[in-house]
Amino acid sequence: MATRTAILGRSRAVWASPALAVFTSSADRQPGSWPAYLFALGFGLILLLRRRHPVLVLILTSLGICLYYTLDYPPIGLALPIAAALFSAAEAGQRASASSSR
Repeated sequence: MATRTAILGRSRAVWASPALAVFTSSADRQPGSWPAYLFALGFGLILLLRRRHPVLVLILTSLGICLYYTLDYPPIGLALPIAAALFSAAEAGQRASASSSR
C-alpha cells in the first residue's frame, strides 16, 4: 500500500508520494559528470549480450560497478544491471546442467 509523505515547504506542507520525496531531496545536488552517464549507457549495452555470453557479462558488469564506485561517481541504482547479469548466468548454468544430464 502506498503511503504519502509530508514535504515541508516554505509556506506549507505538501503531501506527496515517497518517490516524489526522494526526487526532491536529490534535486539540489549537482548532476553527475558525463563519464557517469557513459557508464549507465555501457551497462545497458552490455546487457544486450547477456543471452549469448552470460558469464562474461556478469564479470564485466561486476568490474564496471567496482570501477564506477572507485572513480567516486554519484551513487545510482546499479542493482538492476547486476541482477539481470546474475540471473542470466544462473539460467545458463541450469541449461548446461539440464543438457548434460541427458
